[in-house]
Amino acid sequence: MKKKGIIGCGWLGFRMAKHFAPKNKIFATTTSDDKIKILSEQGFQPFKIDFDADESTELNEDWLNLDVIIITIPFSKSVDFEVLKKRFENLSSFIKNFEKPIFLTSSIVIYPQIEREITENNLDESLLNSNIFGIENLMKKNFLQINILRLGGLMGDDRYLSKYKIKEPQQIVNHIHFEDISRVVEKMIDENL
Repeated sequence: MKKKGIIGCGWLGFRMAKHFAPKNKIFATTTSDDKIKILSEQGFQPFKIDFDADESTELNEDWLNLDVIIITIPFSKSVDFEVLKKRFENLSSFIKNFEKPIFLTSSIVIYPQIEREITENNLDESLLNSNIFGIENLMKKNFLQINILRLGGLMGDDRYLSKYKIKEPQQIVNHIHFEDISRVVEKMIDENL
């Protein structure tokens, strides 16, 4: 049985953990005491860790033996970069010796609101959100094996479009279902991408 770690078992992380659970032993982090019980009831191995805390957290030996780590904690464009940097430093301290595949769920809000097709090669880096771009670069520098998935609006389960007020009905939006995210990660792992 393979072992997967989900760092940040919130809305997306919890659903990804459930997706992988039938064939994997799941290790998961949360900041909530209440969530520890929920994760344990699912058969996961939970760890309470606050990556925003002043003290850094050293990697638990169990985490070194995982096959994959999936990071779903948010690095928001609206949070002060120093807060995000501290979160990154604590997270890096936690997984610093991990050499197997790592996935980071980032966000398409890294891109500016412009009406044109955007690729990795046709947009000047100065137009990217500095918070998200900065964290992604720090992650790439520290973990050469990282896969960064920039996700749009997360959908599925209790999140569906009709629940949200749409200010501009003609605006083009990007959404992705959590099951699709899980399948993409699973395919990338299976094909060693």
